[in-house]
Amino acid sequence: MYALKIPVAELQQLFLHKLMNLHRTELQRVDRCSMAFQVETRVPFLDSELVRIALSTPRDWKVKDGVEKWCLREAFQQELPNYILKRKKNPLSHSSGLHEQVRLYKLFFERYYNAEKYYLHDTLQKDFSFVLQEQGYQVNQAIAATTTPTNYSRGYLLGEFLKASMRKFMLVNA
Repeated sequence: MYALKIPVAELQQLFLHKLMNLHRTELQRVDRCSMAFQVETRVPFLDSELVRIALSTPRDWKVKDGVEKWCLREAFQQELPNYILKRKKNPLSHSSGLHEQVRLYKLFFERYYNAEKYYLHDTLQKDFSFVLQEQGYQVNQAIAATTTPTNYSRGYLLGEFLKASMRKFMLVNA
């Protein structure tokens, strides 16, 4: 997110929007995944004082020469091995392999979602990162687009299923 080429005010608005919606996105995923394996997780980077510092940290400390989380990597240079310091930042779902499995089975999510009565709490929605991308990284448009929740279309879900199936087939037969 830090590397997006958008004005500072829009980037700040994006950060605040994502921060205020963590309870129904990333934190919900972490909670469900960890509880499925009876693991209680902690989120030390969400300490209110640390969040305040992060929000006031200059953008060029967060991304330097294309390296995200630059100041954090610098701060832990003596404590962490080089392969960790140099690796690219990946969202949890991508680096765990979950993202590809989700693409494979997303077509069937609505049935499971409704069977577990999750709809009582909130409708199944596109991730904000997808909405932001669809809106050309226009933060205000993306936020406005999420006020009226829209589910994934059947065509989109079928396309994702086919792409993931082909990728899985190619990996198995490589």
